[in-house]
Amino acid sequence: MHRTNYRGGLPATWHRGAHRSGSAHGARARRRARCPPKALALAAGINHHRFMIDAFVFDFDGLIVDTEWCEYISISEQFERYGQCYAVEHFQQFVGTAWPTGWTRELIDAVGEPIDEVLLNAERRRRRDELLHAAGVLPGVVELLDVARLGLRDRFAAVLTRDDVDRAKPAPDLFSAAARALDVSVGRTIAFEDSFNGCTAAKAAGMVCVVAPNRITMIQDFAHADLVVSSLAQLELETLRLLVAAAR
Repeated sequence: MHRTNYRGGLPATWHRGAHRSGSAHGARARRRARCPPKALALAAGINHHRFMIDAFVFDFDGLIVDTEWCEYISISEQFERYGQCYAVEHFQQFVGTAWPTGWTRELIDAVGEPIDEVLLNAERRRRRDELLHAAGVLPGVVELLDVARLGLRDRFAAVLTRDDVDRAKPAPDLFSAAARALDVSVGRTIAFEDSFNGCTAAKAAGMVCVVAPNRITMIQDFAHADLVVSSLAQLELETLRLLVAAAR
């Protein structure tokens, strides 16, 4: 995708939900200084009269930053220290949903002897943060947001996390809450995801879903997605508009 073609002739108007600085949603968004794990970052402002798109809803982990790969590497290295293997096929089933069991317990069970879980977690977090610092934002994310001229944190109208809803993905709760936070129609909202569970949740909420798999989730089945791309950098706004139009 060429950036000049991507930006050409694009109007820039904020959706009415993005300017509610005095609302509860606006206050909650301002209090969050960064996107925590399992977050949805919400970008409103696409001129929906021309493009028929009310909002973009972005998953965070594995889509904006390759956090899931960093998480996997940091855990698998702890397993390797004790002569164990932590298969990516095992890890990927937890991507995009609540973590059902702690990895430290899995390692202790595999080794068959006590291990200090506090030290394990501390070393894993140190290594994960080191990898995240070097990773940066994945290709196409900033460019796609700049299409709507939404000024990463200050480009989003709101941020929601797993803590804001009762059920984790693949339940649709987080995406439904996102639409309510932005006061937009789910049918004219595009969700960007990287996992099977995330795509399932977005579709269950009634949104159009574009999937850009990462190194962990590329082996998953995305037959239920509206579009699958190798990178968000491939996307043209006209393609997204046609997806929304076709889904109506």
